[in-house]
Amino acid sequence: MHHSTSEKSEVMEEGQCEVCDLSGQIPCGNCFKVVYCGVSHLSLDKDIHSKDCFPAAIRISSTKGRYMEAKRDIRGGELVLVEKPLIVLPRMGSFSRKAQYTCLGCHGYIPGSNTSTALPKINKCSKCTWPVCSSFCERV
Repeated sequence: MHHSTSEKSEVMEEGQCEVCDLSGQIPCGNCFKVVYCGVSHLSLDKDIHSKDCFPAAIRISSTKGRYMEAKRDIRGGELVLVEKPLIVLPRMGSFSRKAQYTCLGCHGYIPGSNTSTALPKINKCSKCTWPVCSSFCERV
């Protein structure tokens, strides 16, 4: 008996074998999200589970540092990893006329960019046209 993806979280919480629903103690060695009652059921489910299993493993190398290595062929367009960005720039506050522009060079607010009147003339990078506060920051 193979469980659907929506049932898999229940399987791990209950500790039931992914194949037969008996008590399972052997986790998938890659994702640790499913368990099996024995090596025979782990082997039996390998081809089915590998389609849902996380496709990469974290490796550590003295020369490369930490990296991810594919453990199976990854299909084109397959989602492998989702994470939130550490920082998103430029932060311009609200999209109103009181928004403050952030310099992409020094990450500081551009002076005079929070006026309540018409938007000020701001320096823009000649390569990408994003806001910068000075010619120095454009070279950063």
